[in-house]
Amino acid sequence: MTYQLWAGLDSLTVPTVQEVKSQAEKEPILFPEESQIDESFVSGSVVYGYLFAHYFKEKTGLDSLDRRIAEYGIKECPLQEADYYQRYSSLGLKYFYIRAVPRVDRLSKEDMELIGAAAEEKSETSWYEAMSVVNTTFRDVMTVDPQSPDTVFHPLVTWFKTYAVKGGEIPLALKTVPDYDENGNLVSEEAEEKRNKMLDSLSRQLDSALSSDLGCPVRTCFPF
Repeated sequence: MTYQLWAGLDSLTVPTVQEVKSQAEKEPILFPEESQIDESFVSGSVVYGYLFAHYFKEKTGLDSLDRRIAEYGIKECPLQEADYYQRYSSLGLKYFYIRAVPRVDRLSKEDMELIGAAAEEKSETSWYEAMSVVNTTFRDVMTVDPQSPDTVFHPLVTWFKTYAVKGGEIPLALKTVPDYDENGNLVSEEAEEKRNKMLDSLSRQLDSALSSDLGCPVRTCFPF
């Protein structure tokens, strides 16, 4: 049981401090001040992100939806085209990733130490202790700006409209791509129409379902 819980942590791709700082320059609202971005912040955010990914999937069944999308034959984004957040995603899904960095700088010193100790120990007991911290803190750590819950931010333009996420929301992304042949033509116009209809349908109902299950507002974008 213990191995299953912690198994994926050591296999995660971890960004360098410089990579994190570079992304922070592009979207400072999603990161702490540059002076706070160090090895401790990066390692802590990776561990917290891993724990929250399990929590998120357990509460919402997002992994099941990800598998259902795959069953439709929808093409996933190639790794070389993935953005920063998808490259370093802890969700382990084909299409979904959290478009934010866990703000572990918002944790208390005690909670941060518990998370770090749990990751070192990697026991079943430490897992549940760490998950207890996640359960009580994720609304502060995973949302854009919990101090300004109703402030609207616009990180990027996406498939349907300008993506507007509020400070009190968790940014989620659903990335799919058209399926082209070697000549740059659509492999199937019917398949592309199906993909567009699926995205349109999900855009209308996904956030309300996820937010209800998680007990915290989730805002999904559909990146190009």
